Amino acid sequence: MSKRAGTWLSVAICAAPFWFLCDFYLFWLISYVHLGAWPRQYLADPKDLPFGYYYEHLAICLLVWPLFVLGPIAGLIWLKLSGGKAWPGMVILVASSVLFCLLWFNDPGGCVEWFFD
Repeated sequence: MSKRAGTWLSVAICAAPFWFLCDFYLFWLISYVHLGAWPRQYLADPKDLPFGYYYEHLAICLLVWPLFVLGPIAGLIWLKLSGGKAWPGMVILVASSVLFCLLWFNDPGGCVEWFFD
């Protein structure tokens, strides 16, 4: 693999926390379209929606969450040892992890609260 391809691959993989956020908020948006109102705590249980496979997908992603952070770090170490540029991937990993923490713990709209209700 060329160094340039390795750098772009590391950027895509290191954005794993961002991809999970996109997936999570997409589930919230699909639930909005189905319910006709923004999902909130005690309104509709996410497990009871007709697209339960999506809920199970997100639950499994939450269970393997450490792999979303540790996997890209291991990939960056490998990339650096093989002579590629690791800093673009590290910047993306840190930025997407900070964005994840801000949105997950501040919970705008109460979607995390609704999901775990």
